Amino acid sequence: MVRSALVGGTLLLVLIVMLSMCGTTPSDSTGADDHGSGPRPRFAVPAGYDTAHGWDAHQVSDAFAVAPTTGSIAALEGAGRDRIRLRALDVTTGRTRWTGEARKAPSDSWTHPRLLEVAKGGREFFVVWSYGDVSTSVLGGAEKVVALDVYDAAYGTRRHVEVPWNEPPDVAGGGPGILIGRGGDHAAVVDPTDGAATKIAAKDLKYPKGCTDCRRNTEIRGLTTHGLVVRGARQFWVRGGFYGRRVAPKGTDPASGVPTSVAADRVLVKWRKKHGSKGADDLETWAVHDAATGKVLASADCHRPAIEPGRHPEMTSSFSGRYLVAGSLAFDLKEHKGHCYDESDQPGPGAPGDAAAADPDDPAADHGPRPLTLTTVTDDGIAYGTTAAHSAGGGRPQEVTLATATAEALTPTAHLPAVDVGGYGIFPYTDSADVDHLVGHPRHSPAG
Repeated sequence: MVRSALVGGTLLLVLIVMLSMCGTTPSDSTGADDHGSGPRPRFAVPAGYDTAHGWDAHQVSDAFAVAPTTGSIAALEGAGRDRIRLRALDVTTGRTRWTGEARKAPSDSWTHPRLLEVAKGGREFFVVWSYGDVSTSVLGGAEKVVALDVYDAAYGTRRHVEVPWNEPPDVAGGGPGILIGRGGDHAAVVDPTDGAATKIAAKDLKYPKGCTDCRRNTEIRGLTTHGLVVRGARQFWVRGGFYGRRVAPKGTDPASGVPTSVAADRVLVKWRKKHGSKGADDLETWAVHDAATGKVLASADCHRPAIEPGRHPEMTSSFSGRYLVAGSLAFDLKEHKGHCYDESDQPGPGAPGDAAAADPDDPAADHGPRPLTLTTVTDDGIAYGTTAAHSAGGGRPQEVTLATATAEALTPTAHLPAVDVGGYGIFPYTDSADVDHLVGHPRHSPAG
């Protein structure tokens, strides 16, 4: 065990860092633990996926993380006696690449382990984190820490880091560090390559000059490769980078930007229209900004909700990075176009061409337009999601072609991919015996 003193701004954070690099179990592609073998569960999927080919990983958690460049998907699985371990699978075959050591929480005070991915310097990492108490003395003293097991996605080597933290944390990955404390005015950032951590206090947030609103209701929204994204009462900025009011899209109020989702190189921001402008009472503008410069890469207008949601959906990108989806929003960054699939232009379940159209005489049926919630997008610009669920019935699976902005209803029993990694769809599935599966299916080739 090594204790390291690390400087953030002018403050010191004393960390307990365990630097042991733990071995992993190699994959046995012919052994009984080969999750890619055996018959695959059968269920309906969108027509773009080839169900004649694929793989099935069973008895793993339906919560997973993906290292797209490495081509690995990681999931937690039970390892007996209240222990868990992390298993990394090949995205294209489902075969085990490596298996982490079985581990158990130090005490019952610990939260259930959670999983995320992070990338830095061309390397990708899987991070299993939890929060709880660790003993600090033989007299029974304890302190609360965020415990992180950081695995190299390619090789499975592990680094254990414990960061003292006095409050239940919001932990995020995706960008060049592991961010602890999202949503507050102070944070810690852990470097996945060496376990070093930097403490950021409120006074270190580099408030834009002359912005009095920036020091009220301050919260850290995420981490990009160019710095922390920080929001004040009415404005936002990237620490050490651009100031939001200087990059507002045309026709919007420069002081109204709200960053809702953050990735390593992109920031999704909601803007209000300028007072008195066309659509100001009914519409708001959503824009994808370059994290380095603040330049608007694509934007779309949406109807303002009657009730502001407590938390906005996270961005999801295609493997190539060209397409982004977030809730009812979809963007093509190459064409610099965006579209909002809100209730104004979306077909209901009884739309023309819907094989399972609702009975027009059924008063309980949902005939009106409903917004879409998009969760997955492929490299060929096909997005998947569902219509909003009304009390009359659940949401309906939808397939959206972004090039034409058209949505098509799928069969109600269709399972949608949770993610598409370079042409492989990953489908979480629970069978009739209540066993969790991750199933992978490739997309049909253009000629197929």
